[in-house]
Amino acid sequence: MELITEVAKSQNTIIITTIHQPSSKIYDSFDQIMILADGREAYYGQAEDAPSYFASLGYQMKAGLNPAEFFLDLVNSDFTPQEAVDKVLDAWQAKRETEPWQFSGDMLLSLPPVSVDRSTLAHEIEVMLHRHGLLVFRDPLLYIYRIFFYLVGNCLIAFIFWHARHRVQHEVRTHM
Repeated sequence: MELITEVAKSQNTIIITTIHQPSSKIYDSFDQIMILADGREAYYGQAEDAPSYFASLGYQMKAGLNPAEFFLDLVNSDFTPQEAVDKVLDAWQAKRETEPWQFSGDMLLSLPPVSVDRSTLAHEIEVMLHRHGLLVFRDPLLYIYRIFFYLVGNCLIAFIFWHARHRVQHEVRTHM
C-alpha cells in the first residue's frame, strides 16, 4: 500500500480501491473514504474525519479499534439491527441535503442513487453481444489463441478415444 501511495503522489494520480475490511495500517494510508451500505452512502469524506462524524451520531469508537472494522460493524445489518443501519444512512442523506456546499468542491466523485434497469432480455442479449464483439475486435489475438488451444485439445481427446469408436457396449463392460 505504501508503494501505491508513493506512485499516486509522484504521478499526481487518484487511486480508487475497493477494500471490504482493511487493516488499520491500510486504513491509515487513505486520504478519503466512502462507506456504502445497502447501495447508499453512509459516509464520504476525509478518512480522519469519519470517527468524529459517527461520534456525532452517537457511535463512539473505542480507542485502539480498527476504524474500518468499526464502520463495517456499524453499517452491516448482519452485526447491527437494520433500524440502526437505516439511521446512519438517513443521517448522511440528511447531511448531504442540508449542507450541499460541503459536497461540491472538495469531493472527488459523487455516486448517483442506485437504480435497477428493468430492460428486456432481448436488450440485455444485444448489449452483451455488442460488448463481446468489442472484446473480439480489440484483442483478436486472444481469440486466435483460444481457437488454437481448443483445436489442440479436441485433437488430443479424439486421439485418446480413437479406438473406442470400434467397440460395442458389451465390450466396454468386459474391459473394465
